[in-house]
Amino acid sequence: MISFEEVGLRYGTQPEIFSGVNFTLSQGSFYYLSGPSGAGKTSLIKLSSLTQRPTRGFIRMFGQVIEHHDRKSLTSIRQKIGIVFQDFRLLNHLSVFENVALPLRIKNIASSSIRQNVEELLDWVGLGNRMHYQPLMLSGGEQQRVSIARAIIAQPHLLLADEPTGNLDPEISEKLLKLFTQLHRMGTTIVIATHNEHIIKTHPHPILHLDNGILTERILPTFPDLRLKTSPLSDISDTIKNL
Repeated sequence: MISFEEVGLRYGTQPEIFSGVNFTLSQGSFYYLSGPSGAGKTSLIKLSSLTQRPTRGFIRMFGQVIEHHDRKSLTSIRQKIGIVFQDFRLLNHLSVFENVALPLRIKNIASSSIRQNVEELLDWVGLGNRMHYQPLMLSGGEQQRVSIARAIIAQPHLLLADEPTGNLDPEISEKLLKLFTQLHRMGTTIVIATHNEHIIKTHPHPILHLDNGILTERILPTFPDLRLKTSPLSDISDTIKNL
């Protein structure tokens, strides 16, 4: 699924943020990305989402070497990735409907299919009556639900979440982690960047820890394969509607 080989990253003339990062994530895995604030977790998420290029090393994703592709040819690979941003990154001039529909429009899906899929998903997340609202008219929890809906509308192979609980209270954070766990059981590969040790302890999964430019993997017990053979939306509707 994802492989980093001696990856380094620097901004301008600044020292490298990473020092030869190496890791491999298999399809259907679930990892936390931990580390202190400023360690570079967001930069690693950007590299994994192909919104940032490494300054050295190689990234392989879905069997392809990313450095062999130009920006245009990366489009088909990016369409397999869903991202939940810490600050939501919703387009405030667009309606909730259009924010969620954007990944499908990029894939040139027929308008009739887009309307059906988006309306069904917004009903599923409990925002069917707010599809024509603009993001700034919603609460933080509702904006988070829109961000999640946008991330999963195109059924991504990989879901990246950057500090998704950073702006949420403990109760909603717990519900969000249950949602991610259920998405993982349906076969989605998930990487969550977080410094929330409580979440890591209460929902244990393998951990990639980033500190001082070095990425290490914490050794944890083997986790059973709980993925489902099917992915009915109804299986997780109650969880996401309560966010």
